[in-house]
Amino acid sequence: MSTAWSCSVTISELSAAQDLFTLLTQSIRQLPPTNTSAKGKKVQFNAFNNRLDIPLPSRLAREGFPCVRLLEQRRMHNTLADFPNREVYEGKLRNGPGTGGTLDESELPGFGNVLLDIQAQDKSDPSHYKANATDDHARLAWIEVTGKRINHESTKSLCVKEHIDVFFKRIFPHLLAYFKQVNKNMGEYSMIICAYGHAVRHLSPGNDY
Repeated sequence: MSTAWSCSVTISELSAAQDLFTLLTQSIRQLPPTNTSAKGKKVQFNAFNNRLDIPLPSRLAREGFPCVRLLEQRRMHNTLADFPNREVYEGKLRNGPGTGGTLDESELPGFGNVLLDIQAQDKSDPSHYKANATDDHARLAWIEVTGKRINHESTKSLCVKEHIDVFFKRIFPHLLAYFKQVNKNMGEYSMIICAYGHAVRHLSPGNDY
């Protein structure tokens, strides 16, 4: 396992003679599981329902089960790792080899400029912003959006339509143009993360765009 910032679980069983060994690899600092099984219901069938949002690795560590904590991450650039390192891992994470390169050194030449073009749309002086922005600025940025949550009628799943509008109108065209220019598949280098299925349905190709 190359990183301590992992949300995946791998359980393997190795049998030797009559003994059974179970290995579990996971981060005890991951986000808790969503517990909605009994919220708002008058009848509670689980006496420990309020504990269901505690991740299994955290339970085992609290119970004193033996564990080895990996402190080196190799999954993300050190600019992105800085926040979880400070806020989640108490500054104990180390950045492994290959996590400190610049965008210009990557297999996507010029991609940093594309990201800065996207960000500069909000700036009063786009040229000045781009001239002074660093590689860290290109990698780590956010767009402030004012929107309203809408619920799916039956599932109550959430979506913020304005988030989708911003992506398709201000971000997606720049990305698509770049990957076409360098003749690469955009899907192999990008990922859209949605918290709810209702948002995924709105993001599906052909919906209003």
